[in-house]
Amino acid sequence: MPVRTAPFARALFVSALALGGLTQACAPAASAHPEPATPTAESYRPAYVVGGRVRGLEGIGLSLRDADGRLLQVDDDGRFAFGTRLEDGTPYAVEIAREPISPVQSCVIVNGKGTISGANAVSVEVVCTTLRVDDEDLRAATAEEAAVDVRQASR
Repeated sequence: MPVRTAPFARALFVSALALGGLTQACAPAASAHPEPATPTAESYRPAYVVGGRVRGLEGIGLSLRDADGRLLQVDDDGRFAFGTRLEDGTPYAVEIAREPISPVQSCVIVNGKGTISGANAVSVEVVCTTLRVDDEDLRAATAEEAAVDVRQASR
């Protein structure tokens, strides 16, 4: 007796072929999504952060700047760190970009410059002090500024 192929089996075989071709047609090319390279000891370079601690901050608006000009807004006393990472041997610098107001404060930086030396540079200290202005001094300064403004406007 001859073996007969059921129409269902033929349809299943044809569908499998079609799906296989369709899957291959829809699959991304190998070069479109290359496997990420596995880092080797020669290619791996550790990177480190620059940061430190802020003390005495009472005002708002303190902004720090790193050597590449990136700004970091600091809202509270405590630890801070810039989001960028630097390779070993890279010089770093932190400076005050904007001092706090309300109340007005003056801030200084200690250990603000150095070179990354195989570890995070987290010894930068920002110390802020509130500036107290006597009411009498404030009135005198305001009067003097007003007089200067009047003189400049009359020219």
